[in-house]
Amino acid sequence: MISVEAENGQMRTNFRRGPGRRGGPTADGLEWPDVMPPFQSSGVFATPWGELWVQRSVAADVDLTFDVFDRSAGLLKQVILPKGRRVIGFGDDTVYVVRMDEFDLNWLERYRVAP
Repeated sequence: MISVEAENGQMRTNFRRGPGRRGGPTADGLEWPDVMPPFQSSGVFATPWGELWVQRSVAADVDLTFDVFDRSAGLLKQVILPKGRRVIGFGDDTVYVVRMDEFDLNWLERYRVAP
């Protein structure tokens, strides 16, 4: 959410993501499934060099894991990135990821990957 306030001739801009840390919803009362699907539905990426990266479902405290397939759907390799990251794109032999720090700031990271 973005809000702009004007008071006594001074402008103030506020940025907030979700309901905020104070008084927001918690996971305490939620029911969790016994089994998760093997892959994340939003975690499938095609690279410029013709690979398909498929993000595995893993526990929240485990590193980000991808199965990487070639054009004929053969498993090429597994790529493991540090936990708390989110893939946002690919370049020449490079994967770009974002991590969020304790202040909710996003940090862009770049990792070399061999095609």
